[in-house]
Amino acid sequence: MGNLVTSFLKYPLVLITSVIVTRFLGADSKGIYVFMAMIGAVILPIMLLGIGNGIQYYISKGVYQVKEAAISTYLAGLVTSIAVGAFIFFLWQNSLFGETGNSATIDILLCFLISLPFDSITYTSRFLLTGDSQFLLLNKLSIVNVVLSTIILGILVFSLSDKLFAAAIGLNSVKIIIALTTLGIVIKKYQPVFGVNTKYLREIYDYGLKSWLGNIAGRANDSLDQLIIGAFVSPGNLGIYSVAYSVVNLLLIPSNAVSPVLFNEIGRANDLKKSAQLSAKVHKALFILVALMGIFLCACGYWLIMLMYGKEFIDAYIPMLILIPGMLFYAVSRRVLQKFLAANGYPLKTSTVQIVGAISGVGMYILLIPKYTIIGAAIGSTIAYLVSMLTAYFIAKKLVEGEWNFFAFSKSDIVWAYDRVKSTIRK
Repeated sequence: MGNLVTSFLKYPLVLITSVIVTRFLGADSKGIYVFMAMIGAVILPIMLLGIGNGIQYYISKGVYQVKEAAISTYLAGLVTSIAVGAFIFFLWQNSLFGETGNSATIDILLCFLISLPFDSITYTSRFLLTGDSQFLLLNKLSIVNVVLSTIILGILVFSLSDKLFAAAIGLNSVKIIIALTTLGIVIKKYQPVFGVNTKYLREIYDYGLKSWLGNIAGRANDSLDQLIIGAFVSPGNLGIYSVAYSVVNLLLIPSNAVSPVLFNEIGRANDLKKSAQLSAKVHKALFILVALMGIFLCACGYWLIMLMYGKEFIDAYIPMLILIPGMLFYAVSRRVLQKFLAANGYPLKTSTVQIVGAISGVGMYILLIPKYTIIGAAIGSTIAYLVSMLTAYFIAKKLVEGEWNFFAFSKSDIVWAYDRVKSTIRK
């Protein structure tokens, strides 16, 4: 509930920041901005070889303490971020970074590359703190991040004439501030032991590599449609599609709030049948909530896009409608199933789920995007989400012996969710 309330509280500020940046940048510059932001949000996590999952798994199980793991974790992130930055610069310098990426000037590129080491600090810290169930601290940092982003981006895009440069400076300045703040908190709270723990690194990379292909596939499911649009069609199309994707991402809020807590609960329970029943209850409560949110977006999405982003982005409405059913099953059903598998020690099975989704998505994108551009991307994403969800369900169902009412909704599910929310509010 703490995570959920935090997410809903910060969403208006996230929306305001998105509207400010989108309106001032326009479709073409917004496309470049979104594409470059994927360096830290998509490419870096992929190149970390899945260690985030390994960090959370071993910290949540109590095998390692944050105190003994932090320095080794940050060192792995630093080395990887430097290598990724050098590789991206090589691609850009040789015009191999796609149509949208190659459109970025050197000053825009450097803004995003300089912040990569700080991205790695924030990314790895999140898994250290999540594994230690420091959700309140993470929520506070998340709110600070959103408030700073709104203020700094707002001031810079208002005051500087080069709006794309202003947005790039603003976003990456906030990244650096948050990374240094998070690093300071971890050092003060845990007083890390200085030195490299090679045994810990071997184990998190071992777990991570088992889920790495799944991570790549998962990032592909999340962002490959946007990467392909950015590589093969105009920046303007990517800018419009990113608006549709941003609006639909509202449906991710409940599962983003619940899934890390569910992972830790399942890991501590260490019981497949009990965790299966808990996962089913959580799934049904989330599904009802997110379905209602999806209906709201269908009814009001056109006016929301018009009001917030203007007529230039109204073409985002149809892709948004197509993405909603796929996002419902992705954001709720597949996410819960993946946490169930991963927390019970089946990283290879979660990789299978994501690989199947990615392969189906790539096939759809290659087939549909060249002809139907952003409409094709939305259709391809929805199909990929549904295929991967069904794959996850059948894999999980095979592990759970006996009846498993994962999709059997009843009044008791609503009562259970209501009682949990009421007791939490009292606390």
